[in-house]
Amino acid sequence: MTSKSKVIFWIIAIIVVVGLIWWYSQWQAGSPAAPEQSPYSATSTSGTSSSVLPQGNSNTALDQSLQTIDSQLSGLSSDSASIDQGLNDQPIVQGQ
Repeated sequence: MTSKSKVIFWIIAIIVVVGLIWWYSQWQAGSPAAPEQSPYSATSTSGTSSSVLPQGNSNTALDQSLQTIDSQLSGLSSDSASIDQGLNDQPIVQGQ
């Protein structure tokens, strides 16, 4: 190697090292990775449109609050049953 090619080699090596250091520092300081998109779509349950509970302590407001909570719990119950059913699935034996 000639003296000129050694200088060019070291300049390229320094540029690569500095670039890697810059990339690593940007990677560390960057925002966290976005969560992966689930292949399953979310389904809404009945009662989610009235998920905001009314304010106040009158009997009507309390009854509305209880109805909202009941509808949300029944939606949770059906979601839980669906999850349980999915977890209890049996594998299908596939022949070759």
